[in-house]
Amino acid sequence: MKKTLISIIAFLLLMALAACSNDTTTTDNKHSNNNNEKEPAKQQDRVSVVMWSAPDTFNPYFSQGNYGKYAGGELVLDTLLDYDPEYNFIPSLAKEYTVSDDGLVYTFKLDEKAAWHDGKPFTASDVAFTFKSIMDPEWTGTGYVSLSLVKGAKDYKEGKAKDVPGIEVVDEHTIKITLDSPYAPFLEAVGKGLWILPEHAFAGVNAADMATADFAKNPIGTGPVKFVRYATDQYVEYDANENYFLGAPQFKKLILRIMTPDLALAAFEAGEIHATTRTGIGTINITDHKKIQELPNVNVTVFDTMSYQTMTVNTTKSYLSDKNVRKAIMHGIDRNAIVEQLLQGKGKIAKGPIAEESPWFNDKLPFYGFDPELAKELLEEAGWDFNREIQLSVPKGNIIRERSAPLIQQYLQEIGMKVKLEFMDFPTLMDLMEKKELDIALLGTSTGMVDPDSNIYPFFHSSQLRPTGWNTASFTADKVDELLEQGAVETDPEKRKQIYDEVQEIAVDELPYIYLYYEQSIGAVSKDLKNAVPNQVGIEWNIYKWNFNE
Repeated sequence: MKKTLISIIAFLLLMALAACSNDTTTTDNKHSNNNNEKEPAKQQDRVSVVMWSAPDTFNPYFSQGNYGKYAGGELVLDTLLDYDPEYNFIPSLAKEYTVSDDGLVYTFKLDEKAAWHDGKPFTASDVAFTFKSIMDPEWTGTGYVSLSLVKGAKDYKEGKAKDVPGIEVVDEHTIKITLDSPYAPFLEAVGKGLWILPEHAFAGVNAADMATADFAKNPIGTGPVKFVRYATDQYVEYDANENYFLGAPQFKKLILRIMTPDLALAAFEAGEIHATTRTGIGTINITDHKKIQELPNVNVTVFDTMSYQTMTVNTTKSYLSDKNVRKAIMHGIDRNAIVEQLLQGKGKIAKGPIAEESPWFNDKLPFYGFDPELAKELLEEAGWDFNREIQLSVPKGNIIRERSAPLIQQYLQEIGMKVKLEFMDFPTLMDLMEKKELDIALLGTSTGMVDPDSNIYPFFHSSQLRPTGWNTASFTADKVDELLEQGAVETDPEKRKQIYDEVQEIAVDELPYIYLYYEQSIGAVSKDLKNAVPNQVGIEWNIYKWNFNE
């Protein structure tokens, strides 16, 4: 199999080189003037960064993936709190906060200098509006799980109440949130996890229509850059927010260029790109590490991440519902070979839903080694129909993931499973997944959060089935629901650790997700651009401090 692996990789590398000339197209829409959009003329005070794929919306709560969350959320909007690269909370829209001794009342003092991009003042009413919209019975986006323990949220969500007593606007720049019971990850889940929306931008819009409101194409935020236009599948243009409350950016324009990793490498070489963005959506291919290091005008950073790749299994399919089939798949794939060959050693085998570096990782989890014979036995025990062909769906954009697909196909065929590959854009894949039409899909997972609740609940709790959450495997288990609900409210760290240890044990036994590998990321920044340092919380965390050499 080793020779087969090497030969397949060599073939894929040749195919990737041939694909470097991929064309992009622009369609007329509200944000582009013609079919041959050109970026604004180069200038020293314009920063260009890269993202692999196009955003599906600029309202992050309704994005099918991380591209829309980044282009519309991280750059345009703000959260109450933020993270520094060491995962310490730092002020954002909330300049300070207090928590009551019983852990039930959170009071946020908002920054009086913050304002919306259209000049309207930012107030506590915008925070209340955002949270109540997410709780609305007709809301179709994400976010409710973070607010579900707010006093009165459940009745409001179920249409039994007309207001939420747990949300109190104390004054224009103070908001108080009261919970029914302690919620250990509240500051992370709500303070960092929820973007604040402008109430006035949704005037006259029902919660049911917020996904398709004009905001989805023309977002207004409080963030460091202001949306200007979107040239479809080519770039997003932003102006610097000169009135940004944390400090005016030291550049005039930001261009978020949409291009494959191969083209991004060439753009760095030509000096057309200044920086990568985030893990999973806009970093340098591991296979291009040596090439990017050789560029004299670029600083390169290799860093660990909490992002990992999985195979999401549609557990509603009868022929995939037996966990022995999923265990056979796990044993049938040489994950170490993928890490060593495709990732060139810049990664490690994923053992479960929590990264090994996390203090919440269960180090007693069983390990699924590469064992094709055991995999065949497990398929036999499960009564697998060896004449059945299953489809492995692969979203385009992540080159390493795309190159892993034929290797996985080969491994599974060697244990007797017939596998057909289908490559598609991410929105199409997610649409088919929500309809439960897919068999297995390759997907990356990263919440950008530290707390185990944030890293497990959205993917395993039965309330988080698509499109509400990210339980893309359609996995349901009463015991898991019970444990996750206990873990969310348990404030004793040792007891929480025991709860999440058990959840991890169930996760790697049931295997609704086949854990493949954690990958290191490679970030790159032009030597002309200062104060921009790639890291796992996001290079843009201090974007308003970026500047060019004199």
